Amino acid sequence: MTGRGAEFNILTSSKTAAAISSVLVLALISTVANSPNAFAMGDPPTACPNRYDATLTSLMINNGVKTFDPLSSPGITLEADIDTGYDVAFTLHTASKSAQGNTAAGTTWYRHSAFGFGQGTCVNNASPNQDKMLNLHVPAPAGIPDGYFVSGVEWGSWPQTAQTNYNVHWLRELGNSLTITTLTLNPIKNVPWSQKVTVTGRLVDANTGSGIGGERVYFIGTGVLDIPITTTNANGTFSASGTAPSSVAAGWTVTARFDGDSHYKADDGSILTYNTLKHKTSLTIWIFPDPVAPNSSYKVYGTLKDYTTSTLLPNKTITFTATSPVTIPSKTTDAYGTYRANGLVAPSSVGDYQIQAHYAGGSKYLSRDSQTKVLTVSNP
Repeated sequence: MTGRGAEFNILTSSKTAAAISSVLVLALISTVANSPNAFAMGDPPTACPNRYDATLTSLMINNGVKTFDPLSSPGITLEADIDTGYDVAFTLHTASKSAQGNTAAGTTWYRHSAFGFGQGTCVNNASPNQDKMLNLHVPAPAGIPDGYFVSGVEWGSWPQTAQTNYNVHWLRELGNSLTITTLTLNPIKNVPWSQKVTVTGRLVDANTGSGIGGERVYFIGTGVLDIPITTTNANGTFSASGTAPSSVAAGWTVTARFDGDSHYKADDGSILTYNTLKHKTSLTIWIFPDPVAPNSSYKVYGTLKDYTTSTLLPNKTITFTATSPVTIPSKTTDAYGTYRANGLVAPSSVGDYQIQAHYAGGSKYLSRDSQTKVLTVSNP
């Protein structure tokens, strides 16, 4: 890192630390005490030679007890010990070319307001498409009281200077005055692949069993995909839906997380699993003409559909069984899910002949037999 932007070295300098503390005390006294952008310090992006733009791809915060992920859940609230502060581990992914259009060694840049003001930092030894993994220790602002709350701490890079944010509840002892919570999840039903999966549960006061409303719950696991962050109802219940994975498998995992706030301790729900199932199918069959004269031409046709989504299924093999001597070769459905067996020749003997179509199924679809149709062969 550059001299001015090397925040780890800055924090070990008693002279600079004292200067920062003085600024923070003034900020606390002023009316902008909770505004993280009240001051702008450090390096502007333009000060970074051969700068590579970057994206903040990981931001993990550890308070000595628990790890938080503000990128996955912007706006979360974390507790921090006034005496020990918290640690931030983050990753910047650089662009394929620098802002000057070359791929030579250069710098990248990030910004945060964790110290109570906007702090920009140039980072040395940057190269194209690189993951720069960095660390930062954040101490408590000087002179704050127990329970002090800071909202909207921002982190970003260039050009996304405020990519995410979080809140900090500063305490003399973590969890000292917070209510213990219990987050439970209800069993999750198995669903067809790529269909709606719903997760339900409840957040309660662990001591009284009363529901806690108005709190944000988010979801983690292999089976959650696009399930959004949800807010608990007045009785603590919640329900959120997303799309199940697009393959058939067992044991997709889901858990829920409540990050806590200035009143309630964080809690994680137990890990549940569910399975994604094959889609049902439907298969029709038709005979034309019917009846038909002996040794005359006729055809058999029909349609294969995904019954779950009501969509047609192309490029699927259809086979047939029929009363001897009728034989029909296998056919493949076209782009519209239709199969056709044309130019078939009716038996020479009059009578009724049963014909049925079959789809054997596959890795994502269940098998299906059509209704049995009767080919009637009669003399004109």
